[in-house]
Amino acid sequence: MKLTALIVDDEASILTTLRAILEGRGFEVHEASSAKVAKEKIAGALDFDLVITDMKMETDIAGYEVVSAANRLPHPPVTIIISAYSNLSRDWKERGANAAFDKPTNILELLKTMDALLQKRERLPCHGGARKK
Repeated sequence: MKLTALIVDDEASILTTLRAILEGRGFEVHEASSAKVAKEKIAGALDFDLVITDMKMETDIAGYEVVSAANRLPHPPVTIIISAYSNLSRDWKERGANAAFDKPTNILELLKTMDALLQKRERLPCHGGARKK
């Protein structure tokens, strides 16, 4: 079964690049160009394994809204924030994200961190019920 990822960014080039990288690694990839659309997708029927979100979109902390919505799921996905404004994402741990990277992002480091977090997530028991499919 494919892992599913949601990429959230208001820059089309970032969405295109991350989509190509993740699809190349076997992910089923979904996109959102705003936190509002991302929260709708998270609240929908899909169960994501990974959410990579920009921080500054509609608001300076839109990425935290995406992370918060994802963390309310019965089996929360791995959440990673990417931001060109490192001062906005400095308290990512306290806000529930699993990792944060500055833009431009070192893709190899991102993938290494993503793989480690996904492996750790798969070893954790599911809280709050069965996973949606």
